[in-house]
Amino acid sequence: MTTNAPYRPLAMRGPNVRVQSRPDGSLRVESGYVYEDVERSIVHVLARQARAHPERVFLAQRAPDGAWRQATYADVHRRARAVAQALLSRALPEGRSVMILSGGSIEFAVVMLGAMMARVPVAPISVPFSLWSTDHGKLRHAFAVCRPAVIYTDDADRFARALQALDLTGVEVVTATGTPAVPRHSPLSAWLDTAPTPEVDDSIERIRHDTVAKWMFTSGSTARPRCVAQTQGMMCHQLASWAALEMPASDRPAPVILDWMPWSHVGGGNIGFNHNLLRGATVYLDEGRPMPGLFERTIANIKSVSPTEFSSVPVAFRMLVDALRTDEALCHAFFRRMETMAYGGAALPAPVAHELQTLAVRTVGHRIPFTTIYGATETQCITQVHWTTDETGLVGLPLPGVQLKLVPTDDRYALRVRGPTVTPGHDLEPTGRQGFDEEGFYELGDAVRFLDPARPEAGLVFAGRLAEDFKLNTGTSVAASALRQQVLSTAAPLLSDCVVCGLGEEAVGVLAWLNPSAITALLGPAPDDVPPHARQDVLARLREAFEGHNRAFPGSSQAIRRLLLVAEPPSFDTHELTDKGSINQRVVRENRAELVRELFAPGPGPRVLVLD
Repeated sequence: MTTNAPYRPLAMRGPNVRVQSRPDGSLRVESGYVYEDVERSIVHVLARQARAHPERVFLAQRAPDGAWRQATYADVHRRARAVAQALLSRALPEGRSVMILSGGSIEFAVVMLGAMMARVPVAPISVPFSLWSTDHGKLRHAFAVCRPAVIYTDDADRFARALQALDLTGVEVVTATGTPAVPRHSPLSAWLDTAPTPEVDDSIERIRHDTVAKWMFTSGSTARPRCVAQTQGMMCHQLASWAALEMPASDRPAPVILDWMPWSHVGGGNIGFNHNLLRGATVYLDEGRPMPGLFERTIANIKSVSPTEFSSVPVAFRMLVDALRTDEALCHAFFRRMETMAYGGAALPAPVAHELQTLAVRTVGHRIPFTTIYGATETQCITQVHWTTDETGLVGLPLPGVQLKLVPTDDRYALRVRGPTVTPGHDLEPTGRQGFDEEGFYELGDAVRFLDPARPEAGLVFAGRLAEDFKLNTGTSVAASALRQQVLSTAAPLLSDCVVCGLGEEAVGVLAWLNPSAITALLGPAPDDVPPHARQDVLARLREAFEGHNRAFPGSSQAIRRLLLVAEPPSFDTHELTDKGSINQRVVRENRAELVRELFAPGPGPRVLVLD
């Protein structure tokens, strides 16, 4: 049985946590581990790896012909120094930045690291701000806030509309390919031909922990993404906290990573990128995405690379399981040297985790540990599951150096954090600290609870997004984001996403989107001319799943009494989707008020599934 199969050993220290009760009823939670050594800066880590492993491949990405185009640690270091000199020679005014309009690429990394060497803040902008949007409102807001003197883009043609949406007076646009119709332009190749001078070494020597390395924008689940300062100290303390938990072995090969996570966000651009750099990993950049028509590229890359670690969002694991189920070659390529897996952004549904482990046992004879992390743009990573566990939905325990403050809120705790990985401020005003309490703890807006209050070392569980909670007309509170995870787990794999509704109503209802590919794999093709939301076998499965859920959770805050399947997908331009693909429940409820009214109408229409 899968549950009896051993886990692959995890080279990390086990749980060690201290919990202090405070007079105001809050709890202070800290790791029992500490660290002493902290890196000077990310570019100092790069220089050390270039000396230690000059010929090791650092980054690889697909070329137009499909072959892997590679850059070694020495290559990236040399090119970054050339970019640093090009920036220093331009003597950019203080307070200006380098904006990056690009997906993850070798050139993105070179420009980012070169700007750090020159002590010019980098502002990596989410690709959807440029390519998904029709009005470019979020892009123009980001441009106004971070005031770039230079904009780098990999592809001038691909980002032409985005560039046209900006006032580029006085801004130099640098491109890897293409010639944009802008006032000032230079090719990246000219920058890379720049010969570094001692000015570069002098600039690197002047980097301090309070040097701002990046301006990173929150995902924009509202109309105005927030610009968050990322200092070298924040990123270096993050690395030190992880090093305190890991048990490196001298004979362990360097990690091999397949990475699709966007470098415009803290998860991919700071946590993942910097950790891979620290460990001397080889990172293959995955042009695939967890979307129909794009995940096939991820599957092809898994077969080519056979990564030792795999991190993604829960929807990617659902799609991966669908593919692994019928592809023995993919199973072998994925599991044969897999050491750890990680998910973030939401809880991984238990049925998906179970089937994934079943496939692992069938393929390699053991299960693979999950090492989930939790954090925010303002905080870096603050908790991690760094031990082997069968539980899903955990956010873990605090990393060394981080202090958590848990403030009682009903049957949960509001989560706050303080420590050296937390930002000094927002929107280019580090002195204007927003969202901090009187003790300097940053208020994350999320709730947690202990998996086992008698055993805090078992870890913390995500218990909802406080801003998404609402009350029924009985006064009963509904933790909407936590209930959403239950809904998706209950219906797995039939639903791709959902929104929990019921503000001012007698009971909870759900607007939901189907997962057509999973339905076809599970139930077979639909009869001709029958859309997925009208399939009787799908509706019967959903009814069975949710009525079983309601028997297990009959309380009004958890029982699902109505369901309406929605055909039109959530929209990025209307802020229903963030650029990470996360759904904003409040905005969907507001934008689709007519559907919500249909869901709760006294005489439910034929599209509404009424559940016992």
